[in-house]
Amino acid sequence: MSPSSRPTRSRFWVVICGSGYRSGIAASLLLARGFARVQNVRGGMGAYQETKCAEWQAADLVFSPMI
Repeated sequence: MSPSSRPTRSRFWVVICGSGYRSGIAASLLLARGFARVQNVRGGMGAYQETKCAEWQAADLVFSPMI
């Protein structure tokens, strides 16, 4: 992986999966590896689909705070 294609730890990262379980694990792993700005989407894609948004916006989703 080239340095320009590596994930940047200082960026804001939103992690999502089907139910929120796997993305919660992934978010925890990212935090453990020094990614400071990570949010898991609580409820995953199911929660996203319930918003019935035509376009994805971070403010449209409910975030589970990661500690």
